[in-house]
Amino acid sequence: MQPNQFTIEALSEEIDYLEQKSYDIKNKQLNLVKPPEKFSKDTKWRSFKLEFLNYLDSIKGQKGVPVRPNQRPQGVAEDDIVYSTVHQGPAYAEDNRTVFNILQGFMLGGPGEVFTRPFINSKNGRGAFMAVDEALNQGSYETSKVNQAWITIRGVQYTGN
Repeated sequence: MQPNQFTIEALSEEIDYLEQKSYDIKNKQLNLVKPPEKFSKDTKWRSFKLEFLNYLDSIKGQKGVPVRPNQRPQGVAEDDIVYSTVHQGPAYAEDNRTVFNILQGFMLGGPGEVFTRPFINSKNGRGAFMAVDEALNQGSYETSKVNQAWITIRGVQYTGN
């Protein structure tokens, strides 16, 4: 901008432009991250969890912050980011519902759905995610798949054909 073009009107237009651009950036969902495949009986939880959380990091919530849920047990905080993040109020409640709706979409019809069902009425995304994580991260799900495979193998008999 040339010095003779520096007017109150030009400055006001530039401020409006920058505010709109800033608003668009804050409220835009970043589509750079591909959503994970739906969780199924053949999906490994640990891989799905990393892809899912990465996907949630790309979705901006009510305050322009990613909707990724806090994964620490209730009341446990280890860093300043948890202390400075609001975990209550209308914006948090809306983001929590968003997380639930996204998670439920990935769990429907699969082995993780049973763990999200108790949260359908409350739409508690953090609670549902923690429940699925606790159940599937303990290895019980993957261990039961291995045990079922061994039962099947033991029941198979070679008949010579």
